[in-house]
Amino acid sequence: MTWPIYPRQIQTLFEQAFCAGIKRPSQRPLTGQWKSAMARCLDQRVICPHCQQEVFPEHGSKATCWNCGEDLEPATSMELAAGQVAISAGNELYGYHFDKLSSESLSEPVAKVVAHPSDPAILGLRNMSSYAWRGERLDGHVLEVESGKSCNLAALRVVHTPQGTITILR
Repeated sequence: MTWPIYPRQIQTLFEQAFCAGIKRPSQRPLTGQWKSAMARCLDQRVICPHCQQEVFPEHGSKATCWNCGEDLEPATSMELAAGQVAISAGNELYGYHFDKLSSESLSEPVAKVVAHPSDPAILGLRNMSSYAWRGERLDGHVLEVESGKSCNLAALRVVHTPQGTITILR
């Protein structure tokens, strides 16, 4: 029932584990493959604005919500050293997003996409690290984002953090 909800990469690993891998254990995916695929799945996650369900579209592509059938606009994304993350409330950035050689650990987020408390359509990026960031707005103005504070993503072009650069793709 939930098969169509998940990205093809997750479906492929499932088939590998529970079809070919049932009789041939050497064909089963390794733990690291599952971790990597699940982390990438979370990076694609968007919330349907019509019914609030999670949807996992491919980066930059149109999608239809599996729950309500409404068409979803492609999500804007953040470009990091190790790939893209959809700008959707609740999505988080971790150390592995800035370092391609780092393991996909979900224990300590360094940033989180948050909705404005009075207008959920306005999304910000909360600094969850212990260091201040430097953000560059579209108009060229530079701002500092202290630890624990958020900045409006709609106004940003790029964010410089000690972990690396976050570029807002439009």
